[in-house]
Amino acid sequence: MTASPRRVRITSPQTRIALSRRNQPAPHLLPHVLDGTGIAAETDPADHALYLRQRRLAVRTLCVLGAVVFGLSGLLGALPVLDRVSVLGIPASWLLLMTASYPLLLLIALLHVRRAEQHERAYAHHAHHARHSRNVHHARPARSAAGSADDLAAGAAEHPFLP
Repeated sequence: MTASPRRVRITSPQTRIALSRRNQPAPHLLPHVLDGTGIAAETDPADHALYLRQRRLAVRTLCVLGAVVFGLSGLLGALPVLDRVSVLGIPASWLLLMTASYPLLLLIALLHVRRAEQHERAYAHHAHHARHSRNVHHARPARSAAGSADDLAAGAAEHPFLP
């Protein structure tokens, strides 16, 4: 009996990379290390403040959306006469849903996007001016990496995105 040839496993480079990462969690799923303020250590406080403003805006928008959807449903439930009244052969309740709800939902969406973009523009404007002022005022005296309490308080007072 002849010896069978030795089997060789052949894999593509992408497969080797995927197999080498098998036991490592995806970096975006890892928890952020928090410092004493509750903000991720590598996150700029201005970034975190923008995130909080965007999240508050999203919660307000969801509340308004819920009020519109449930409010119109409640109105239709409270006024069953709208089912019996018809305009051009279409029940008034359907007309109310079509002519009131969709334009309101569109308006809420447009206002939400507009406000979110305003937050982002203000953040970008502030970040640009902060970067520019650091470049212009390069002759500032050196301070420790941690900074003093006065330095931190002064930075928070002039920073529009910190809560």
